[in-house]
Amino acid sequence: MELKLFSSKPEVDPGNDISNLFKGIFPNPWVMLATFIALIIVVLVLYGLVFKPIRKSISERRKFIQDNIDESIKNRESSIELENKRNLELWEARIAAAGIVNQAKIESEKIANEYIVNAKKEAKRIIEDGHKSVAQQQKKFEEESREEIISVATKLASKILEKHVSHYEEEELINKLLNEVYE
Repeated sequence: MELKLFSSKPEVDPGNDISNLFKGIFPNPWVMLATFIALIIVVLVLYGLVFKPIRKSISERRKFIQDNIDESIKNRESSIELENKRNLELWEARIAAAGIVNQAKIESEKIANEYIVNAKKEAKRIIEDGHKSVAQQQKKFEEESREEIISVATKLASKILEKHVSHYEEEELINKLLNEVYE
């Protein structure tokens, strides 16, 4: 076979050329079968080595994400429930505190009123005791004054009876006795 690189005249056989052309259009069945078997082997290998692990990891990742979403929803619901419970407890505590404060005010008013009533009673009793004491002192003073006057009058009468005195001497004796009494 000789190689012709540059020929001046091309050798073209039109009948042969068309049959060669049709032979090149239809593939070789054995090559097709081998390509098909190779394709099936590559698909099975890729399915076993790549697709299954990727599908498994995607499934695990999807499950992980869904679990986290479910857990966050559950945590949110429980936190809302806990917040509502705490708010209710806080409200009840405020009501109880207000009740305690009101009760304390009522008790303090009662105690203050009792002390005021007792103080008024004690003040009345002290005033009455003071009036009684003043009345007793006055009575005692009057009795002592009366006794003193009686004693002075008795002394005066005895001195007047002892001597017969004049009106001027009588007044002098009375003044002298009064001075002795008041000193």
